[in-house]
Amino acid sequence: MEQNKEVKLSNEQQHQGEDRLSNLPDDLIHRILSFTNAQSAVQTSVLSKRWKLIWTTLPYLNFTSSRYHFIGTFSSGLRFICLFLSNRNHDSQIHTLNLAYEFPLAKLVDMLITYAMLSNAEELNFDIPGYGLDDYGLSTFSSTSIKKLSLRLHFSEFPETDCWDLPALETLHLALAIVEPDNRIIIPESNLICLPSLRTLVLDGLQLPDSLVSLEIIDTTSTTTSHSGPIIVLAPKIRNFSSVGFFPITFGVCELENVNIKLLDSTENETPALSKKLKSYTQVIHMFPGMSCARILTLDSGTIEALSSVSKFLAQFPSPFYQLKHVKVPQGHNESSLSTDLKRYILGRSPKATIVTILPQASRVPLYCILNQARVPIYICQHFPESVVPYLTFCLQ
Repeated sequence: MEQNKEVKLSNEQQHQGEDRLSNLPDDLIHRILSFTNAQSAVQTSVLSKRWKLIWTTLPYLNFTSSRYHFIGTFSSGLRFICLFLSNRNHDSQIHTLNLAYEFPLAKLVDMLITYAMLSNAEELNFDIPGYGLDDYGLSTFSSTSIKKLSLRLHFSEFPETDCWDLPALETLHLALAIVEPDNRIIIPESNLICLPSLRTLVLDGLQLPDSLVSLEIIDTTSTTTSHSGPIIVLAPKIRNFSSVGFFPITFGVCELENVNIKLLDSTENETPALSKKLKSYTQVIHMFPGMSCARILTLDSGTIEALSSVSKFLAQFPSPFYQLKHVKVPQGHNESSLSTDLKRYILGRSPKATIVTILPQASRVPLYCILNQARVPIYICQHFPESVVPYLTFCLQ
């Protein structure tokens, strides 16, 4: 009996001394190190022979100025980054490069931009408030591999004659380092049209061009999360608005001709619980009042079904639309497809409005975000910081 205890104790001691972390595959160790900075990643090389060169193949590079205070000077910090990059395994591809520097250091920024482009990085996040596009130009960011670009810079203006060459870019996040209420920074149409793969656009403190007359917002989180604040659209020239999903929105629009409401297709692996769905559907009480001046309201089958499921709740509120002419429903639907409570909510202040499946010829217009005939859908995605959503503002005068 005592011999068995000794054997068991010996096994436990041996198990406690095992380096389980080093036995993990490189990809998983890389993922763990992605949550730390470059300096800490290098320091792991002293742990064991297994870790000696792990940092040299790290695809996630994080450089921030606060991490180099221990070195003493920013020139020493620059030297560290130069040594890091020169000793890195150049056959290992970079996925993400993050730079957050408190003070301008032109040589460092230039070096990292060049290194990221040459290394076929897929994601680039620069938080360098001391620099702007005046220092680099859009053409500095030229890559066939970058899919996500986030820039927090000092913007004085956007160059109309310059454009980035980013054919694979899907997500663009632009933020002013210092927002000045009287400083109106407009992104020219040409700077967006030259991004053929763009699917997600987030602006913080910048504005879209005056020529925007149609806008589409696709909210991929509407059935799973709640928003921290409304989207604000101050756009007197916008006439056509299309949305996918329900979300709080405030419109500063004089005349909104067409509103097209759709629901996102349920293609997710996990279907949200019914209670979450119903809660998200009630968001329309914060959404529809912002579109009260709409003349044509188009609803798809999913939207009709969703609103019908909460129609008794909606009946407690006054109708938000006061000058509707038509409510367009899909083929196969008719006036009876809308419950009495839902019709009261939608048509209560527009008694002369008709429910149709085909709009009169004069009322047909395309419903999408259009910039000189280029479709640029604007998405709000879950992975963006919550602080961005309440201030996603387009001020077009």
